[in-house]
Amino acid sequence: GLARCTNGVIHRVTPEEGLPDIHATAIGANAPGGPLIGTRSGMYRYSNGHFEAVAGAGGQYGFAEQLLSAQDGSLWIGFSSGVIVRRQGGDAKVVPFRGHRGGQIHRLYQDPHGGIWAAVGKGIEKLEDGVFEPVLRESGSPPPGAVYSILMDREAGVWLGLQSNGVARLRVSQLTTLAEEDGLPDDRARSVYQDSRGRAWIGTADGLALYAGGAIRKITDRSGAQLWDVRSIAED
Repeated sequence: GLARCTNGVIHRVTPEEGLPDIHATAIGANAPGGPLIGTRSGMYRYSNGHFEAVAGAGGQYGFAEQLLSAQDGSLWIGFSSGVIVRRQGGDAKVVPFRGHRGGQIHRLYQDPHGGIWAAVGKGIEKLEDGVFEPVLRESGSPPPGAVYSILMDREAGVWLGLQSNGVARLRVSQLTTLAEEDGLPDDRARSVYQDSRGRAWIGTADGLALYAGGAIRKITDRSGAQLWDVRSIAED
């Protein structure tokens, strides 16, 4: 489904509000012209209180699983087929990987320095000279499990949301983790987001949490129910 949080209140979007398919697969919050919503039946833009279909969204590659609005105005789309497309203006280009590893695209992310990252399968990729290159820890080993999200915080630490091992933070070559036993709703982290106040929001398969001041707080909707399978978080 799709939900919007305003002043601490979570509202769930319904078909009656104009979105034909409420099973959202991706959100592009900062896209020019208004937020973009990817679904299995197509892509839609939210503008002036209404949802409208987006034509020419690359349906030949499947449906959009990840959306990224980059600082240069381009739109990056990660499709269910494992293809990443960069769109700017009327041009669209498939961005290659070094070698052919493939796999599901769990996250597209742009760091504060403009670097483009992708969590693909059980690996992490970063764009270098127009090609995605693998990123490994200093030891040369991959992260502990499939990476579902990436975030570089204000201290240049890199947060990794892991499929079944909570979240990890890579900083000065040291990797630390937060898990359900530390207060997360679930160990299956799906998304990580840092808001304008520097707080980290962690979406999991069974709830949403806020990490601030070294403490974890679970976030629920107005009825007290936890949100299920939080794969995208955005601040408008």
